[in-house]
Amino acid sequence: MATAKHGLFSFGNWDFNITESHILKSDGPDREAFEKILSPLPQTPEMTYDQNILRVTHTEGFGVEFSALDALKLVNAEKDLMKVAVSEAWKSSRDESQHIHEVFKPFDWTFSTTYSGTLINEGEQAFTGQFHKVNKTV
Repeated sequence: MATAKHGLFSFGNWDFNITESHILKSDGPDREAFEKILSPLPQTPEMTYDQNILRVTHTEGFGVEFSALDALKLVNAEKDLMKVAVSEAWKSSRDESQHIHEVFKPFDWTFSTTYSGTLINEGEQAFTGQFHKVNKTV
């Protein structure tokens, strides 16, 4: 596993922790472990910064964290939610092609998720459903 760089920036009662490293290798034990965590996804992104994390915490113990792994855990492994805007017109112009309507890899190749961060509360973490904008000066 590549050595990650860590950075810390504090602003008032807030700490900004950054962990950054290299792109996950395309094969090997680290890739296998990463993909095992994400099964049953039929495929994972070819280039993933698996160790990159941004964590924003308050001195009271709460905060939010953003990581590729947590985001990818929310990819829907069964539904293809992405449609290219002109795909229906393209498909209908090729109705005579017998294989045009078959889906060979039914997954969201954009890896879209509803992920908006992982909540942190005194060491406990939980997925957020939403991220609310706060209009307040710190």
